[in-house]
Amino acid sequence: MIVGAHYYPWWGRHHSILGGGEWESGVAHQPVLGKYRSDDSAVVRKHIEWSKKAGIDFLAVEWSGQGSWEDKILEEVLIEELDGLRFCIHYDSYFALHKLGTAMSWDLNSRYTFNKTKGEKFEEDMLSCQKYFRHPAYLKIDGRPVLMIYAFREFKNAETYLNELKSKLGKWNPYLIADVVFWSQVSPLELLEAARFKPSFAPRLFWRRTYTKLSSKRMWKCLEEYFSGITGYCLYEPWSTKNFLKRVEKLYISYCCEAKKRGLEFIPTVMPGYDDRELRGKNRPILERSPEFYQSYWEICQKCSENMIIVTSFNEWHEGTEIEPSLEFGETYLKLTREFGK
Repeated sequence: MIVGAHYYPWWGRHHSILGGGEWESGVAHQPVLGKYRSDDSAVVRKHIEWSKKAGIDFLAVEWSGQGSWEDKILEEVLIEELDGLRFCIHYDSYFALHKLGTAMSWDLNSRYTFNKTKGEKFEEDMLSCQKYFRHPAYLKIDGRPVLMIYAFREFKNAETYLNELKSKLGKWNPYLIADVVFWSQVSPLELLEAARFKPSFAPRLFWRRTYTKLSSKRMWKCLEEYFSGITGYCLYEPWSTKNFLKRVEKLYISYCCEAKKRGLEFIPTVMPGYDDRELRGKNRPILERSPEFYQSYWEICQKCSENMIIVTSFNEWHEGTEIEPSLEFGETYLKLTREFGK
């Protein structure tokens, strides 16, 4: 079993979108290293040491495109400190494709700038990944470089751009992994829970459910044509915390079976807990972390995975999913990750 962890090199970046590497936006726990910067080689060196201690085989590095803060950190700092650890790119489409001051849209035919569509920006970013594919530490499956795309479930009109990339990246034949595993089927009870939590959420959930049913066949066809695996970065929703692990198990089994039918690898993710109250509001329900919760989550993942499990996350402090040592928990979750990931 290969064990990865989502890694964030964004700390120290200035960004006015909520979160995104600014400590002042709010974090659930306090890192042992303090409010560090990701461009500090000593910090990165310690992260690599801890990752190896936790039995992590590779880091899925959050990356928001060529020329970004993370691109600079990855190229100039992180890959110099890997010390035998492997890495791959986790394309953060949220930050890469949404410019400040513009309307939120996942339609790749919409405008990124006056003379460039979001699809063209996406294509440019994907092509620029080739400089990392050449690195000896880059994660490969059957000789193919692994490339993950965050929130692909939200993309619209992606096929044209994926087809062009398939041709242009032909010599690499990358092992594309789409983040699509999520709560697409929402029950009436969950609609009520959403309405109680925040009335404006219920219509959004209703339309998401309707859209997913209409677009499901097209999505699976796209996945079969262009991708090798599917995953789900984070399954937290504020109205879905009740019986969370039972629901996750059911969801994972469903996606795993569907993926196998279509020749796709299912790659589950595991979290120690979730708490984004400091970032998004004190009334947000949380997934309370505990060794028992984490162990049960691991057991669910191991039932559904043949090759790979990814930890969400090594250091996403905004959402409280980190296993990096904190003042509150010390190295507990490093040790548990090593134990459960064997």
